[in-house]
Amino acid sequence: MQFNMLHILPSSKIPFSKVPLDTMIQNKLNFQKKRDRRLKDGKDVKEIRKHKPLHEREEEAEDAGLVLLDEYPFEHAIQLLEDGELSVEGLKYGYKKICNFLGLNQNTNAGLTMIVAPQWMFIAPLYQPYHLETELEIFGKDLEQGVPLYHDGFAYAGILNLQDII
Repeated sequence: MQFNMLHILPSSKIPFSKVPLDTMIQNKLNFQKKRDRRLKDGKDVKEIRKHKPLHEREEEAEDAGLVLLDEYPFEHAIQLLEDGELSVEGLKYGYKKICNFLGLNQNTNAGLTMIVAPQWMFIAPLYQPYHLETELEIFGKDLEQGVPLYHDGFAYAGILNLQDII
């Protein structure tokens, strides 16, 4: 079974100026710039080498122009969107780039959560629900091990929505 969600964060008229995911991305970019500057200047090489990336493919992602966040120890990738890339062609390009990096074209049983903001596109594959509900008196609780529940896509951005099954 596939479960796909697409969330588009508007650039205006939202009750907050930045979502936590914005801050995490900016922190990662600042870290990369600082590290690259130190490497270029030849300073603190020993200190730089002490940093062990959380993700095995971090260097590969960086070479591909993708961002992986240390706060998320699961499969995901972020494509930064430059001016003019928030178009149909720009989004298609970013989507294909991330899907190829994550190997989603080889795993047809995966769903995905995708969040698009004016500055970035976030994709995380979903392989299974986080919970199978069998206790509540709802339709489907006796079918296929219960009703599958998946995280709301905005949870990845740091916005908590509590699910209410009725």
